[in-house]
Amino acid sequence: MVILASAQGIWFIFSNFFFFMAAVFGDILLIRICLIGGFLFLMINACVGLPDYHDFWKNSTPIIFIDIIVWCVITGAFHVYAVYLLIRDEAPVSLKDEEEEAVWRLFYRRSGMGRLEFREVIKRGYWRSYAAGETIVDETNALSHLHLIVEGVVEFTSVFHGIKSPPRKLYSGDLFNLAVTNLFGVKVGFNSDSFVAVAKSDCLVLCWSFDQVNVMANRIAPSVSSYWRNMILYTVASEFNRTHEGVAQLGCLDARGTPEAPYWYHGARTRDFEPLEEDEEPETTSCGGIMRWIIKSIDPFPPPGMRHNSLPASGILAKNRVEAVVKSLDQAHKDVHALGRGAAASIVRHQNHLQRHSRRPTPLQPLAEESESLGERPNSTMSTRFSSDDNNNNSSNNSNNNTDSTNHRANSDSNTNGTSNMNGNGLGRAGARKGSITATRVDVHSSDASP
Repeated sequence: MVILASAQGIWFIFSNFFFFMAAVFGDILLIRICLIGGFLFLMINACVGLPDYHDFWKNSTPIIFIDIIVWCVITGAFHVYAVYLLIRDEAPVSLKDEEEEAVWRLFYRRSGMGRLEFREVIKRGYWRSYAAGETIVDETNALSHLHLIVEGVVEFTSVFHGIKSPPRKLYSGDLFNLAVTNLFGVKVGFNSDSFVAVAKSDCLVLCWSFDQVNVMANRIAPSVSSYWRNMILYTVASEFNRTHEGVAQLGCLDARGTPEAPYWYHGARTRDFEPLEEDEEPETTSCGGIMRWIIKSIDPFPPPGMRHNSLPASGILAKNRVEAVVKSLDQAHKDVHALGRGAAASIVRHQNHLQRHSRRPTPLQPLAEESESLGERPNSTMSTRFSSDDNNNNSSNNSNNNTDSTNHRANSDSNTNGTSNMNGNGLGRAGARKGSITATRVDVHSSDASP
């Protein structure tokens, strides 16, 4: 026979109410607060002997349920500490000085980063000053740091697949080397063979080491990496917009859409470092704001995909790739003989999964039909010429059998000398820009071509 018990007292009703509200809210802070309330009233109910609905405590012999009290105290303590941490995050955050305030305003305008997250970012960086003409990044440390230009003008050059780009300038508010930002899980690219940045004027730069960027991307609050991805998107979009002729005539824009002042092009700070306007100030805490937050947090059912990873697979591969490059560079730097002649200047040469001997021809290399139209010699003739330069160590037949590896080294050498360019089929064209074909000697014994 089943006997229905009478309803519990008012304390148990309060406890169930708070547990119910924890299921209604979607905000983690409100959920924790409701759980604290639920365990608190459950503990009170156990202390007064689990009275019936018409009593506040047992009128008969007092009964205390120790096990319920112990579990409520232990579990509630975790929720109390979590609420303390969450409320502390909402407290005003002070920065050290005006320099940090200015950099925060830049991050806030361009990425929406709050002061709390910015404090985690700024404490992992350090300031560096460079004189005009001083090299900031060279070919041996291109991935060692991420730089933010605060003041000054920086000129950089890069090499992609053996083709050197013309010098370009970066100004206050720009980031470099963007290849490091692949750590944030989005395939940014910019994996150049070499990257060199030189200060064109006196520069003040904020730097983060590769390891600290990795920490911000993967080991602290996820909101930090999200803000960084916003910042990277702004930087890439700003650089792309500068290539448009209309933007070049009007002038580059700041985060509010206002053209930068002319002195910005000479090294002055961007307007995004200036104090916030009234309409830009973050919303302050008020009673009305708290009520709007509570109402907005009523969301018992999570939206689809709430727990899914938002990073693309290509971004994860790009992150792993740049980590592998830096790791292989660090290992190679410990043994100078492992680098080879001139290899320290090429990042691509240290990638375990992209060795030059396994790289396929790219669209940048001339096709066989193009080489034939320029009147180049056939493959057998080219193989004979290479074998004659090999000090007769290999016969002509061996040279023909090893055409791919020989032509690959010839490709690197010809890109350096600017006189010959060859593809994987052993065909090439020389002096195309000058309108003439010139023969060049290729040293097949050289282990590394000049970068």
